[in-house]
Amino acid sequence: MKETLHPSTQILERNISKLSGKILVINPPELSSIATIEAKIPTSKIKVSCQDFGLFSEAKQTGYESYFETHHVPKTLFDTVVVFLPKSDAEIEMVLAWSNECLDKSGQLILIGQNNAGIKSAKKTLEKLIGPITFTDNARHSAFYVSNKTVKLKKFKLDDYWQSYRINVGSIIPDSTSPRGKSGIQHLKTLDPGPRAGMTEEEGLRVYSLPGTFSHSKLDEGTSLLLASLQSKVDLSQTKTALDWGCGAGPLGLALTLIRRSIKVDMVDSSAEALASAEKTIKENALTNCEVFASNVFSGVKEKYDLIVANPPFHKGHSTSYIASETFIKTSKQYLTEHGHMVIVANVFLHYETLLEEQFGYVKTLVKTNKYKILEVINEPVREVRESRKEKKRRPKRTLEEAGFIDINDLDKVIVEDTDTFDD
Repeated sequence: MKETLHPSTQILERNISKLSGKILVINPPELSSIATIEAKIPTSKIKVSCQDFGLFSEAKQTGYESYFETHHVPKTLFDTVVVFLPKSDAEIEMVLAWSNECLDKSGQLILIGQNNAGIKSAKKTLEKLIGPITFTDNARHSAFYVSNKTVKLKKFKLDDYWQSYRINVGSIIPDSTSPRGKSGIQHLKTLDPGPRAGMTEEEGLRVYSLPGTFSHSKLDEGTSLLLASLQSKVDLSQTKTALDWGCGAGPLGLALTLIRRSIKVDMVDSSAEALASAEKTIKENALTNCEVFASNVFSGVKEKYDLIVANPPFHKGHSTSYIASETFIKTSKQYLTEHGHMVIVANVFLHYETLLEEQFGYVKTLVKTNKYKILEVINEPVREVRESRKEKKRRPKRTLEEAGFIDINDLDKVIVEDTDTFDD
């Protein structure tokens, strides 16, 4: 357990006496949140609904009754539902709507979140979808709201929350690589011509997404720039397999099937909403060369790929967190085939180049704008690089202590090696 608890866990601990009966915990920020409840409530009465695969895996391994899901369908109703504030207004509405169905008729819902994450503006949504607020506490820059269930909603249907946008075959995509002031455009090119089941040239492919999925209602600018770069600056002619890491609703994996129709694409994400979105995207477009599965970084990945594409996240919920991105970069090489490419998009202020150079020996910047940059690395075989004479001359001399102990029997070798640094 962490020494410093998340602010939401701290305010929960401060008000733990408000919890009672059978409890459903939704999207806790850390395992300590569940442990805090367990200290008061028997474990047998606690169930945990996770939309994050990493936390779900932790909770499951610890022995909690946990579910990895977009929404919970209760077999029995709960006396208390504890909801940790989702990251978007649309997701708050969806979570509270299905939470309503999990509550007994006299049950209570507790909503917890940080001030800078919008907990105060969520009060109206809580009252609209659950009932009037009966208790409020503010501490640790967070709020703790208790609401008794008085509102009866229509039956929850996930289908009510889908949004979609289209990627056209031959459509015009904004070219962010154009000089400022010029309206450059780029057409989505295909390397493998021919019709695809489930689409026509006019219809194209449609991306589907649920609230809580990255780039929920439209293609974001960074992913659009990465897509344009894949078409114009990366050789995909030999690419047979690709991994869309952190796939979200799947626009990158989907576009890869357009650019190179013979490619096999795997899509992974740690978000239940994202995985459901990518699966619906594949199903609705009748794609047969794509597979979607859950993975906490690379925990679910078993293969190596010719290409890895990613828009690595640097947020966890509302907080900045580089852990997933750094772990992704540090371990990505072992999931690339020899000569395999990895192409990622990053905000210009993120210094991923250092990490990439440590792992791959170099990094190439394909495109850079005032907001984003596209970085490429290639998994080249390890080669022994011999230092030039000039490089040896520049290399600073090390002391005996820095160089380590030298056996007197090896002294002649050291003298010979040092003579190499003189000019002929």
